[in-house]
Amino acid sequence: CNNALLPLRANWTETLVIISGLTILVGNIAAVVQSNIKRMLAYSSIAHAGYMLLAVITLNVNAMFIYATAYSIASLSAFSILLIISSSTGDETISGFRGLARKSPLLAVVTFVALISLAGIPPAAGFFAKYYLFSAVLSEGHIGLVLIAVVGSLIGVYYYFRPVMALFSSPDDKIIETTPVSNTNNQPGADQHSELFVRNLSYNTTEEGLKRFFLKYGSIDSLKLLTHRDTGKSKGIGFVEFNTRAEAQKAINDAANLNLDGRLLN
Repeated sequence: CNNALLPLRANWTETLVIISGLTILVGNIAAVVQSNIKRMLAYSSIAHAGYMLLAVITLNVNAMFIYATAYSIASLSAFSILLIISSSTGDETISGFRGLARKSPLLAVVTFVALISLAGIPPAAGFFAKYYLFSAVLSEGHIGLVLIAVVGSLIGVYYYFRPVMALFSSPDDKIIETTPVSNTNNQPGADQHSELFVRNLSYNTTEEGLKRFFLKYGSIDSLKLLTHRDTGKSKGIGFVEFNTRAEAQKAINDAANLNLDGRLLN
C-alpha cells in the first residue's frame, strides 16, 4: 500500500503538511477558550486528527496505530466520565470536576490518567504515542511541522490541566439537607395521590427561593440543596405531595417561574 502511494507522494505531501498544521493549531486554540468540557474535548479531537495526519504524511502505519489507540482509549474514558458527572450534577463545565478526588477517588484517578494521556504527559500512553509520531515526522525532515505540533501540544497541556487541577480543588458547593416540613394549609390525613418532582439543575435561583416554593405546597418528603459558595445561587431536588392533580399542575407553573424543572410522577 505504501509503495502504491510513493509515486504520488510529492503531489500531496505539501498539501497535507499545511492541512495538518492548521488543524493542530485551530483545534487547540478553539479548545483552550472552552469552559464546557464536552466542547473542549470536541475541539481537541480536531487537533488530534491533525496529529494523526502526521502519520499519513510519513506513511508510518505503526505510528498511526499507536497514536489512534492511545487517543481512542483516553478520549472514550474522558467522555464516559463526563457523562457520569453531568448525569448526576447537570454540570458539563470545569466546575463540575471540582472536588471529585474527595467525592470519588477512583473516578478522579481514571479522569487524571485519561487527561494527562490526552495532554501527552509522561508516563501516560499518550506521551509515548506522540514521541514516536513526532520522531517519525522529524526523520522525514519536517522540522517546522514538528515545531507546530509541539506548540499545539503545549497549548493542550494548559487546557487539559484545568480540569485536572479542579479534581483536587475544593468543591464549589456546600450540601444542605433540610428536615421534612409541612405547610399548615396541607390537611393532615388527606388522601394525597399526586406527587411532584422538582429539580433545578443550574445555579439560577436562591436557596430562599427554593425553600419558599417547597413551603408553599404540601409537605416536603425530601429536599437537598447545593449552594454555590461564591454566587449564593442554589440548585436542588425535592418531592412534594398534593391533594389533587390540579394543585400539582399549578405548582408546576409556579416552578417554571422560578426556573425549576417540575414534573408529575403520578
